[in-house]
Amino acid sequence: MFAAQQPTATPGFGGTEPLPSLAQVMSGGTPSAIGKDDPIGTSASGIVRNIEAQQQHDIDTGAPKFFDNGQPMMQIVVHIATDQRDPMIPGDDGMRAVDPPQTRVAFGVCPFCRNGVVWGTPRSHMDVCRSCGAEVNRTYVADRLLDRLARSEKKGTPKQMSGECAKAGIRLPAATIRTWIHRKRLTPDMNGHVTLRDIVPLLRDRAR
Repeated sequence: MFAAQQPTATPGFGGTEPLPSLAQVMSGGTPSAIGKDDPIGTSASGIVRNIEAQQQHDIDTGAPKFFDNGQPMMQIVVHIATDQRDPMIPGDDGMRAVDPPQTRVAFGVCPFCRNGVVWGTPRSHMDVCRSCGAEVNRTYVADRLLDRLARSEKKGTPKQMSGECAKAGIRLPAATIRTWIHRKRLTPDMNGHVTLRDIVPLLRDRAR
């Protein structure tokens, strides 16, 4: 992990000189703080100097990467001043590049183990259970999760139901639930409470 210190440049923008592309980083423009052959869990620390968004490149070919819809796959590259010095790099000043991992979110319960939770990046299709390590299709996990919620007897205010969905790895703002009530898509009881199972069909419709 790199030290969370204030960068000297405005976050999201480079300094007065343009930063190298990831391809240049991989080919020696700015050395990476962590090598591709380093074991999982290897960390690096230093003072943040620059932060910018760059398009991802294939680690083997150096070719730019794109999503299926043609949009470039972006990533955040952070340049940090470290104590690392490589005798093979003339005038090495210790500046290193790190690629922070993408935010991972919980998508649901693992179908292959007890109490396992499947985590992945927001746009991934195959995700991994943290308990057993199984790779699971995100769609299958979501369907299985909604089937379980559809049998739930839990009832509460829009805010409480939003919290229950969050526990299951589903982001559903309380404002959305209130909108469904206002549009007569959900019928609350006399206390203004709605049931979780009544919300599930609307979640399925929203996912289509």
